[in-house]
Amino acid sequence: LNCLILFVVIYMLLLDSGILEDDTAAFMSYFMLIANLAVMAIMVQSAMVDIKQGQLKEKELGALHDQLVLDKDEDKNKFARAWNGLIKTGEDGDEGRLLKKLNLLAQFSALPNGKQPTPKHSPKL
Repeated sequence: LNCLILFVVIYMLLLDSGILEDDTAAFMSYFMLIANLAVMAIMVQSAMVDIKQGQLKEKELGALHDQLVLDKDEDKNKFARAWNGLIKTGEDGDEGRLLKKLNLLAQFSALPNGKQPTPKHSPKL
């Protein structure tokens, strides 16, 4: 697109200086028109491809979000049941030992910066 703008400026300078004759000027005008139409068609096609990719990505992200919400709710319920079961059936000090083990597990699975890695999702999503 930038090259076409440059060609238009050069073409106008050549016309103004009288270097281009009638036949050459007409040929250049037709060439510029065809080149502009071709570039516009390519840009429209590229925009359509980008829009389709954006819609597909939005759909995939929506599916991932829905699955994340379900997984998070399921994990919260499982943890609550397990914690309540530990409180009911456990002995003194079980909660503290569990929290220490969970902290140790989190430290082992952490990245060097201390944060947890991004979970890997199923390719079905």
